[in-house]
Amino acid sequence: MFRIGQKVVCVDARVTIFARLIGVDRAPLIQGQIYTIRDIDIWDGVISVRLVEIIEPVLDIWINRPPTEATWSPRRFRPVVERTTDISIFTEMLTPTSKESTPAL
Repeated sequence: MFRIGQKVVCVDARVTIFARLIGVDRAPLIQGQIYTIRDIDIWDGVISVRLVEIIEPVLDIWINRPPTEATWSPRRFRPVVERTTDISIFTEMLTPTSKESTPAL
């Protein structure tokens, strides 16, 4: 799925009911913004992530868990597809050939 250091793009920036219930102002996600996975958290079988670009306050609201920084659901992100572009074929087309072809008589 995701790995630490991976670039992801936000596909769901909606404010959740959880954020409203806990009464903590979370930094908002921005739809289409690229983030970097800082940490992957697994608690009670649920996987979530923390981001390099957003540091949340440590909260002491969890049941059966020590105070910890809030996390984001991975469903809110998708991996960034980084493609390397090779334009050498196009630059070759612009380079003149060493021999001009002569038409046959």
